[in-house]
Amino acid sequence: MRERLKDNPEWAAALTRGSLVKLLVEWFHYLYEDPANETPYNSREGGYLYIKGGPYNAEEELRGNFEDVVPEDALMAAVEEIQSDGLFDWAPSPRHQASVDFYEDAVADDYPPDDEASFEQLGEIAAAEPATGINSAEEKAARAIVLDQIAELKDALPKPPSHGGIGHNHPPEEFELHGDDLEVTVESIDAIAAELASDQPNVEIVAKKASFLNKAVGWVAGKIDTTIEEFCKSFGKNLGTAAAYGLPAAVLTSPYWGKMAVLLGSLKDWLLVALGM
Repeated sequence: MRERLKDNPEWAAALTRGSLVKLLVEWFHYLYEDPANETPYNSREGGYLYIKGGPYNAEEELRGNFEDVVPEDALMAAVEEIQSDGLFDWAPSPRHQASVDFYEDAVADDYPPDDEASFEQLGEIAAAEPATGINSAEEKAARAIVLDQIAELKDALPKPPSHGGIGHNHPPEEFELHGDDLEVTVESIDAIAAELASDQPNVEIVAKKASFLNKAVGWVAGKIDTTIEEFCKSFGKNLGTAAAYGLPAAVLTSPYWGKMAVLLGSLKDWLLVALGM
């Protein structure tokens, strides 16, 4: 409002004292609020904790912004009206830049950079924020890649045991998915595929199911004393296992580990796009 008053002196001069006072009061209440609204209170010390900034004083804020563009009597009349209920210390409203900066810093602390966010953290973001990237051209392209990779992976996974058998791919048993682990992996893959086949995928569900796949990869990575990140990097962006470096041949006997590692990377890419990150 300061710029409007300063850049339009004729309009400002035409305002009645009452109108000008009303504008100043409305401006103040737009940016400042009673600390009782949201500011935490320290009962031991007997005072508010102005974690977002403040306390702010009406006269100081009005003088700092309007002293050179409005008459003194109008400014002081606005101060008197703002303080008429006996409140002299104010907190920043959600629209004040101090509040905006505070919440942006809080989000930055809670969520790591996009490329370091875990599937669990992406799931939390999906639960709290709308998925603004859904059905964009970039999201649809990323979704198609994931669905293709899921089809490749499902063909490579061990077949369910029959008649007490152990499956038919026969990788070394130490590195084989079987039993409950295999069942959870297949269920997670099917759930992700079902969501991505819908018009409005549930991003939170996809993130949750991806975390199960991540744990499965973590299981085999732990067996060869490496991290999930290093294990996945060994496969690059390829669907097969030819690009894997430094992994035991026993792991590469089973092609689904490489396909799952690559799928995790594509799922992370899709989630970031879907969430508009």
